[in-house]
Amino acid sequence: MTHRTTINAAVMVNESVQLPLTSRRAPKATGISVRAEKAPQEAKIHALANATSELAGANLEIPFEEITVRDEFVGPGYSLPTTEMTAAIQTFARVEGILLDPVYTGKTAAGLIGLIREGALERDSNVLFIHTGGAPAIYAYPNEVLAETNA
Repeated sequence: MTHRTTINAAVMVNESVQLPLTSRRAPKATGISVRAEKAPQEAKIHALANATSELAGANLEIPFEEITVRDEFVGPGYSLPTTEMTAAIQTFARVEGILLDPVYTGKTAAGLIGLIREGALERDSNVLFIHTGGAPAIYAYPNEVLAETNA
């Protein structure tokens, strides 16, 4: 639900700006997978985003190429901690005072940081990071949340 809501909110915001018809397009959406592989996840999100667009009355076709899923941040598997996830959780807590859960938003934040480091995001670009909740899960991962890192 989060993926299609995000994509369609971006499409509807783009709609409300009333750009000339020649330049109207859905914004690119990049998702960080915490479990599923790239190809099936992209297909699922594309289908859900377009169905939501239709239900909301936006009636904009979201092109498949505007949706990208990055699956290289999953690590050894779903809900299994990674060093990058631990560093991301600690960085967000220290720098922004935002608590991230280790299963979803911790890995997503690690992916965001990875994209920044690899130069996939332009310095002055607008980035929307959606925190989907789950902070109580930090209590199930005390060793990762409190680990010594170079975050």
